[in-house]
Amino acid sequence: MGDAKLLAGAGAWVSWTGLGSVVLIGAASGLAVALARVPLGHPPAPGDRVAFGPYLCLGLWITWLHGPIKLG
Repeated sequence: MGDAKLLAGAGAWVSWTGLGSVVLIGAASGLAVALARVPLGHPPAPGDRVAFGPYLCLGLWITWLHGPIKLG
């Protein structure tokens, strides 16, 4: 449950309005890294686990610097 605790800490920094941006940026960057590994010859195996914490930290940092993503 470390990711949930990290997300709770992120909420303390960027408030609840920025949490969606933190998760969106974290998920997009994690997916980008996973997909970038395929052409390099390191595709993920079905049972591989990916640490989500570093990507949440990246999303937190970007959201803290630039603010939440505004749609519309």
